[in-house]
Amino acid sequence: MNRFHTVFILTGHINARRSARPGNRYAAGTMFNLFRKKPPANPHVKQDDPQTYRVRVRTRPHAEVVEFRFTKGAHIGIDDDGTYLFRKPVVSPQHFDRGELLVRFDRSYRVTATEGENVDFIPVSDWE
Repeated sequence: MNRFHTVFILTGHINARRSARPGNRYAAGTMFNLFRKKPPANPHVKQDDPQTYRVRVRTRPHAEVVEFRFTKGAHIGIDDDGTYLFRKPVVSPQHFDRGELLVRFDRSYRVTATEGENVDFIPVSDWE
């Protein structure tokens, strides 16, 4: 077995001869995206498990903290352009401050944006 066969087995593509050039140390991982950088997670949304997300907001008038837990199957809806969103009215428990939060997802359920009306998002790093 020569070097071409070894690289073909590892990468699974015919053009392995080009990627097997000396100095190309990422030839084996091109098929599985092992060395691809993942986009950074949104600092305001925490993913508990593959189906569940959590977000905390602080109301602007009285600075009360309200936490929301939502799931893919029950709470996240589809938008007109094919992306997903979670929209929820916010009412604080003590002073009844009102607001609204909106979390947008792409088609792979990665958080793309967080928006709030009359609320401020609390970063996950401040929770823990």
